[in-house]
Amino acid sequence: MEIARKFAIIQASLKEGQTSMQDEVFLPPQGVDHIRQRLHHLENVELAKIARKLKSISDHGSPAFIILKELEDEVSQETSQLKKLLANAVVVDNRARV
Repeated sequence: MEIARKFAIIQASLKEGQTSMQDEVFLPPQGVDHIRQRLHHLENVELAKIARKLKSISDHGSPAFIILKELEDEVSQETSQLKKLLANAVVVDNRARV
């Protein structure tokens, strides 16, 4: 199974509450790299883009402002989940055979 698919499954299970954030999550090195890249993108590209757009809107009651704030919250929640996931990640070498 490709890394992006595994990552999506892990994220879905976290959102559904199937996995406690205290549980260890076993990931291959590529999975950890994928999560780090996603986290970096969200923090440095997406949140910055949203912040720029929010700054340009003077009417804080406008639908555009409200939608952007909701999007900002969603992105912030995802970054929080990814940080917790990385904190609980156990890197496994899937090349090792027993």
